[in-house]
Amino acid sequence: MGGKQQMKIIDMHEALLKEGHTVGYTTIRNFVSEISKKNKEVFIRKHPEPGAEIEFDWGEV
Repeated sequence: MGGKQQMKIIDMHEALLKEGHTVGYTTIRNFVSEISKKNKEVFIRKHPEPGAEIEFDWGEV
C-alpha cells in the first residue's frame, strides 16, 4: 500500500485555474495553512506489558 496522497499548493492552484476558477495562489495557501492547523495527525506511543494487549487487522489474507 502506498503512502498519503499529497498535492503541492502550486499544483492545486494550477488545477483550479485550468477548471476556470479565478482564485489567487495566496488564497489557496492561506486556506491550506488553516486546514493543516486543524487536522494534525496524532500518534500516541504506548508501552503495554508483553501479553497485555492484542491487535489484529481485518484485512484479507
